[in-house]
Amino acid sequence: MRIAVSHVLALDYLAARLGSLLFPLLLPHLGLVRSGALLGLMNVAVTELFCERPDLAALNAGSLDDPRVEVVAMDAVRYLEETEERFDVILMELPDPNDAQLARLYSLPTLRLVRLRLKPGGAFATQATSPYHAREAFWCIVATVERAFGEGRVELAEAQVVPYHAHVPTFGEWGWVLAARDGMPQLPDGLEGLRFLDDEALEAMVRFPVDLRRPEGLEVNRLGDPVLARYYVKGWKRWN
Repeated sequence: MRIAVSHVLALDYLAARLGSLLFPLLLPHLGLVRSGALLGLMNVAVTELFCERPDLAALNAGSLDDPRVEVVAMDAVRYLEETEERFDVILMELPDPNDAQLARLYSLPTLRLVRLRLKPGGAFATQATSPYHAREAFWCIVATVERAFGEGRVELAEAQVVPYHAHVPTFGEWGWVLAARDGMPQLPDGLEGLRFLDDEALEAMVRFPVDLRRPEGLEVNRLGDPVLARYYVKGWKRWN
């Protein structure tokens, strides 16, 4: 499977994690050119270790040193504000919104910036905490993405924002949100060569059982009112 994508932005607070887990899978399948993947991060020292130490670099197949990858040490929101580049895909793997400062990463202004930085036909995906442990927080992120990507339209196409979930052995039930600027791109028929994802798994990921479905009356997460942090603390408090 090869997808015609030329420019990817991956936002993570720990570049070594994306380098170890994402880029070895991403680079062979995407038609990346030039500085195809950029990374906003905070932990520079750990990233340097994963580039310089042979045993750690082996874990990511040397992907952080790939000439198509550019590592940028900058706050993710600031990078979105300052860059003039446009991307085919933006991937966001940022910390859970357990306080007001982190909730800003998932706020309406930030997600508006994400949509602005996408090329026509571009797509965006973000982690969105656990729909099991913090159901209201998960669906608050979904609602905020819907608002950001639906503004200026008569109506938001149903397939333009897609929440999905899966069981992660080290985290439990986890959720993500996929959104498209103009309409969801179509994957080729028959997903091949992947360790987890196939057509049947993909179909199951977008179906939510009754106890994980969207509650009514949730608010959108805003900078001036980071309701997401309150939803998150309320949800996880039951489990801690």
